Parts: sequence; C-alpha cells; structure tokens
Amino acid sequence: MKHKRFVKYLFSLFTLFFLLLSFSTHAQTLSKKDTSNVHFLNSRKFFIYKVEKGETLFSISQKFKIPQEEIIQFNHEINNGLKVKMKLWIPAYSWLKKDSLEKASNVVEDKKKDSFYSIVVVTSFNLPKIYTVSDSTESFVDEPINDGTKQNLEFIEGIIRSAESLKMGGFKINLDIIDSENDSLILLRKLSKKKNCDLIITNENGNLLSTISAFSEKNQIHLLSSAMNSSELIKENKYAISLLPSSFKQCEMMGKFSAEYFTNTSLILLKSVSAKELERAESFKSGWLSTKFTAVKRIDYAKLGSIAFADSLVKGKNNILFISSSNEDMVSSILNSLKVKIPEYQVTVIGLPTWQYFETIEPNHLELCNVHVFNSGFIDNSDENVYMFRKYFREKYYSEPTESAYLGYDAMLVTKMSLSKGGWKSITEDKHADITGLYSNYSFEKIISGNAFENSNIHVFQPAGDITKDLIKNIKK
Repeated sequence: MKHKRFVKYLFSLFTLFFLLLSFSTHAQTLSKKDTSNVHFLNSRKFFIYKVEKGETLFSISQKFKIPQEEIIQFNHEINNGLKVKMKLWIPAYSWLKKDSLEKASNVVEDKKKDSFYSIVVVTSFNLPKIYTVSDSTESFVDEPINDGTKQNLEFIEGIIRSAESLKMGGFKINLDIIDSENDSLILLRKLSKKKNCDLIITNENGNLLSTISAFSEKNQIHLLSSAMNSSELIKENKYAISLLPSSFKQCEMMGKFSAEYFTNTSLILLKSVSAKELERAESFKSGWLSTKFTAVKRIDYAKLGSIAFADSLVKGKNNILFISSSNEDMVSSILNSLKVKIPEYQVTVIGLPTWQYFETIEPNHLELCNVHVFNSGFIDNSDENVYMFRKYFREKYYSEPTESAYLGYDAMLVTKMSLSKGGWKSITEDKHADITGLYSNYSFEKIISGNAFENSNIHVFQPAGDITKDLIKNIKK
C-alpha cells in the first residue's frame, strides 16, 4: 500500500515538473510577432520589441537569450523603469555570450577579430594655444574654442562612438589622437613616433594632409582621408583612400545620373572663363556621354548673358542645364530668365552643392526651375541608424551632430570593413563592395592618373522639394 502511494506521489511530481517545464518553455519561446520588426545598426541585427504587461527585464532577457546588461546597453531608458508598450532594441545575437550561433557563422569572415590594431587619428585642436595662460590681469576669458576646433572635436566623437561597436565585435583597438597644432613640422615629429601603426585617419587638408600622406607612403601605412576635395593631395599614395569624391568626380557622377534619370533630354552647359568651372562642365559632360550620346550646347554667360539660356531651350524636350558656378548673382539671373519660359518649355537645372546655402534666391524660383543639386553626402533623418546616433549625441551634448561627427563615424565603419573582410584590398578592389554609412555610401575607385582611391558615390536631391529624399536611390533600386 505504501509502495503504491509512493509511486503515485512520484508520478504527481513528474507531472508537475513537466507542466512547469512546458509553461516555462512556452513563456520563453519567441513568436514571429516578437521578431517581425527588424532593424540593422552598424551591420548588426536588432529586433524592435514592445514590452507586454507583466514582463520584466529578466523575462525578456530569458526570452531572447540576451544578457540583461547587453539589453540595457542599447536601451538606457530602462534605468528609469520598464513600462508597458515601451519599445526596446534587442540584439538578435549576443556579443557577450560565446555560444551565439550568428557569431559562429561569421568565424571564417572575421579571421582577424583577435588581432590588435593601432589606429592614429590626426586633427587640429591647437591645445597649446587654447590653454596658454594670458599675462593679462583681466578675469574675462574669451571663448577659446573656435568653430573649426568644435568641428574637429565632433569628428573625434564620431570616431569614438563608431569604435565602440567595433570593439564590441571582438576587435582590439588602440586609438591615438594627435593634435597637429596646424604645424607640419610639429605634426611630423609626433607622427615619427607612430611608425608601427596600422592606419591613419584624418580630416586635415592642405600642407598638413600632404605631410600625412608622405609619411603614410614612406612607412607603408594605410590612410583614410575624410577632408573635402583631398583626392588631388593623396592621389599618388597607393595606401590612401578619400572617403569623399572630389568635386570633379561628383560632377562626372552627376552627369551620369542625369543621363540615366531624366528622359527625352537636351543638354546645355555653361561656358565660363573660370578654369575650374570649365573643368566641372567637362566632367559633367564626360559622365553624361558615358551613358547617353546627344548633342551638347554651350552658352557663354560672359558674352551673351542669362537671356541666352532661355533662348537656347528646345520645345518637346526636357532641357537639362548644368550651371557649374557658385556665383549666387549669376545663378539668380539665369533662373529669373528661365522662369518666364517655364509655361512653354520643360526645364531641369542642375546646380552645385553650394546652392543649398544660397540666401537671396527664393525657394519658389528653385522649385519652378526644377533645380536639382548633388553632394558628397546626405543625412537621412528618417534612417534608424541616423536616429540612434542623433539620439546618443543629443543626450550627451544637448546639440545636433554636424557633418563632421557623421564623417568620423563613417571613417571607422570603413576601417571596420577593411579589417574584417580580407583587409584593405577588399574595399578597394571589390567593385561590388558598398559600405552604408550615416553620411554616405562608400565604394571606391582608383583616382584617374593616380594610385589612391576615392569614393564614387554622390547624393542627389531638390533643395526646394523634399530634402529628406535622396533621388540617387531611385536608380539603385
């Protein structure tokens, strides 16, 4: 009798155990709804999960099999308490746990994760001047940090923020930040102590960039330049990459874009006395002719004036006018002469990046003349990755990040790709490689008549239209 009661008791225990196990397994099983909202940040996969009633950080951690501290890392608002319907960024796989399936699938790709990398970042702070004590007895101190220094500080902040994700990926990085002090000799003396570094990142230009490039080439150290129009200064350096395309490269790419994007066209170019403007026009024409062969008209503004543009329009065609000048008065005059022709003619005016900063031209004139401009970068505020970076920057500095911060972030993204996918050659020789950054996309081509590489991506938008829409994506779809 006792034996039967004991067997019955054991059976009850086992039944209860399996019921509890079944309940626990059910509570921690991910449903399709839990993982339906997917986003990517720095090439890492996340689920956007809405907290349900009765859930705790522990239960969510168990559900997704992600450590609690790793969830908090991407959701600082949890520190104020978990709330129902709160949206959390949940990593699809853990970088803190060694048994991650996705990490195992990337072992072959990321062969260099255990390597140590020394990265030198060069920019100008002029710290000795900023912190020089004045002999004056005045207690008032003028603002020591100018706009240039602030931009450079944001560039560094972008690099550091991006490097945090790189370190989380298993890379061992040492970042050395060098203040060039706007002095080539001082910079060279500081660089001489860094001959064993793996990479130099800089936003310097002019003589300072030339000094850095020469040091890079001599010591066979890779160089990433994020300075505007730096291609010419680094073009002979086979170890160098420009994150931004030169102005002439941008004009060439815009010519190609225009030929592909606009249909039934007639091309009109500005003939200028300025050598730089002429070269921009030739670059645009080169890109245009690489895709579409049509007759090209040239209008000499200096001799014929703005009316000549209006008189050169062709009916039944989309008249594409590329104006390679940043002279606001000239552009205003041409647009004014064109707008009276709009009812009879179809017009599309292509302008330079500087046009978006014009102050005297009415937005309705830009819209009426169907003005399109291009730029080396485009910050899409609707993008989740941009949103997360802006959120971080606002919370830390109570201000919006500038282009310098985004460029610093992207410089480290390109660094990450070059270290994790077969080295430097993987991003210079693979023509299909396209790195998505916050400021731009990056795929590199060799500079014409040079050894270095430059980015071959531009962004096109309408300054009087929806500036959150990057038209270049219409072609790439």
